[in-house]
Parts: sequence; C-alpha cells; structure tokens
Amino acid sequence: VREACAQTPTYRVTEVPGGGVPRKINNLGDIAGKASDPATGEGRATTWNHGRMQRRNLGKLNGGDYSAASGISDEGYVVGAGNTASVLVPFLWKPGPGFWRIPLLPGHTCGQALAINSHHYVVGYSSGPNSMRAFLWRRGVGVRDLGVLPGGNHSTASDINDLDDVVGTSGTATGDHAVLWTNAGGMIDLGTLPGDTASEATAINNNTVVIGYSKGAQGTRAFLWTQTDGIQPLGVLPGGTSSRALGINNSDVVVGTSTSASGDRAFVWTRDAG
Repeated sequence: VREACAQTPTYRVTEVPGGGVPRKINNLGDIAGKASDPATGEGRATTWNHGRMQRRNLGKLNGGDYSAASGISDEGYVVGAGNTASVLVPFLWKPGPGFWRIPLLPGHTCGQALAINSHHYVVGYSSGPNSMRAFLWRRGVGVRDLGVLPGGNHSTASDINDLDDVVGTSGTATGDHAVLWTNAGGMIDLGTLPGDTASEATAINNNTVVIGYSKGAQGTRAFLWTQTDGIQPLGVLPGGTSSRALGINNSDVVVGTSTSASGDRAFVWTRDAG
C-alpha cells in the first residue's frame, strides 16, 4: 500500500511467489498459508517473508503427510493444522524448535488452530464424536472450552486480539450466530443483520471491532459490529448481491470479497469511503 497526504490509498496486486494459498498476514507483512511441497506435491504449511517474499516450507507433523497454516504472529509463530496418520490436529510452529502439537479438549479426536495473538494465545476448534467446540489454548495453562450459546451444541473460534478477546460462531436454537468471548469471561451473541437467520464472525481488532457476514433470504452480507452501534451492514460492490468481510486492522480498515457486475472481487472498506 502506498499513501500520501490527502490522497486516496492505491494498491498493487502481487502474485505470491511459487504459488500456494495465503491465509493470514501479520503487521510486518509476513504471510502464512499452504503450498505444495516441490518434491512430493503434498500440502505444507508455508510462510512468505515481508522482505523478498521468500517462501519457506515449515514441514509436517511426525507421521503425517499434510499441514496448512491459518495464522501468524509478528514474532513469526505460526498456527494451523496437520495430520498424524488419519487425524487432523492443531499445531503451533516456532522458529527454531519447530512444531508443537496443541492438545485437544477431553474426549475429542481432531481439530484446527485458526489464529494467534501477540501473547501467543491460540484459538480454534476441537472436535469429538458429538460436538465441535471453540477453544483457547495457552502454553503452560492448557486448553479451555469456550462454550456455546443457549440452545446450541457446537462452536468454533476464528480470531483473537491482543486484549485476549475471541470471536467466532456458535450454534443456537435457531441457527449459527456470530459471537464474542470477552477477556472478562462473558459470551456475547452478536446476532444477525435484520431479516437474516445466521451469521459468522471472522476477525476482531484491538479496538474490539468485529467483522464477519450474515446470511438469510437476501443472501450473504458483510457486517461490522461495535459495542456502541451493534451489527451494521457494509454493503456490496456495484452490481453485486453478496459480500463477506474477512479481515480488519487496528485502523478499522476492512477487507473481504464481494460479487459485482464483473464477477467476484476483493474489496477494501473504510469508514470514510465505504
């Protein structure tokens, strides 16, 4: 991004070297995601550094043949999931020591780590025979079940900010709802946009601004939630009918995807420009 005073920011699209699927970017510009191993063609958790976009294959867990990264901290800690034989499990990868397997909730057999904050707290989901539950993991403390909303039987955590607030999705008696788990221990139902029946929260910033998308008969619509204004629609691009908000920074700038008159497009949303 290049920005000068009193000018609209301009953006340049750059192809990720060596191919792959980028998933998250940290504040330095380092990227985490998945790419094919050149020797075997198997999926591997991969990072691209912010300097020369040099690609790094992080490897795999013992006994597995697949791994993928879902989050990266500014210190280069990476989280994601990899298999051990036939089971998909969450991991933390650190420069130097390498992979650290994150424990699952009691009785569960698989799961995935989806995000990490600057304190290296990790969130994701843990799954067993009868349920999938959002978890928060702290090294030295262990893994904690974040629970579900009344009437629900499943949940997943998608992001965590540096205040240790967590967002994700929980089942309810009427459908999935976006939720916020606060550091103080509360669980808040963020609801849906008017007329919709379901919603998902995808990201949160250090201002406790939450984004995601709401779904119903009108389609899928990106939303932004704040403690003062509640849930608000972000709109769609001209000619489009649906949108999803996927990322937000600490300046409350949102990115996502929207349909448009010319097909699916990435979007940037700001409070000033929409």
